Amino acid sequence: MSKTKRNLWLVAGICFWILGAIVFGKYDLEISQLLYHPDWKWAVAFENGGRLTTPILLAVGLHFLIYLEKRKHPKKIYWVVDVGIMAIVVVLILLFSGGLSGLVQELLLTAIYLAFYLLIQLGGKQLDEDKLIQIKRIVWTMFVATALIFLVITVVKVFAGRLRFRDMEDISQFVPWYQWHPFSGNHSFPSGHTGNSMAVIGVLLLSGLIQTGWKRILVAALPIVYLLLMAISRIIMGAHYASDVLFSLGIIAYGWYIAIWLCQRYQKRKIDGN
Repeated sequence: MSKTKRNLWLVAGICFWILGAIVFGKYDLEISQLLYHPDWKWAVAFENGGRLTTPILLAVGLHFLIYLEKRKHPKKIYWVVDVGIMAIVVVLILLFSGGLSGLVQELLLTAIYLAFYLLIQLGGKQLDEDKLIQIKRIVWTMFVATALIFLVITVVKVFAGRLRFRDMEDISQFVPWYQWHPFSGNHSFPSGHTGNSMAVIGVLLLSGLIQTGWKRILVAALPIVYLLLMAISRIIMGAHYASDVLFSLGIIAYGWYIAIWLCQRYQKRKIDGN
């Protein structure tokens, strides 16, 4: 994508963000009252397992970097690291997916995680060096984007101090997104679960490496659909308002934009230095 097109998308995104902030600033409460259905099972599933999205994809990224090292220097220690990462991920899945009551979800998340791992081990052999390098850059960009987005969302949550919809005793406690109450102990704004789905954008970037048209469209569509479902589920559960998820999606978009810019700049300086 050319610099001009990229800047146009950036401006369009800012305009959309501002428009959404104005609309949701006025209708946040009404939207939450309309969509609040905490008994919907699919939304409950997103609440229980949604916080694991980025940790699982970060682990997959680490497995890929380890795979590249194993190609260069086959050593037993790399298998030990692989197994260690797997153990940590499985423990996280058990802890944050609802315990025994979430057994089906735990098995599903574990299966998805292992499928990614096998895809790296088997699919990596089919890729040339150029493709592997491109994936490596996307993985490192994902790490940078995750750090940036997590930092921004955590800091804003503390200073915004917004009370969640489901924690209100009556509607008189509602406050719009632009009225902040620092250090109140409330963390509705912005949505952490939505922000914690940030790493799926890495899958979106990977779609650009796929040659087959329908496969590229499918891989690109999946992370977008997942992000939207996560965002909507947070409103349905009463954990967040529409403006909470809007700002999280905006932070994700611009966090990735900055991460891509930083990584490209680093790569350029590295090439110039050589």
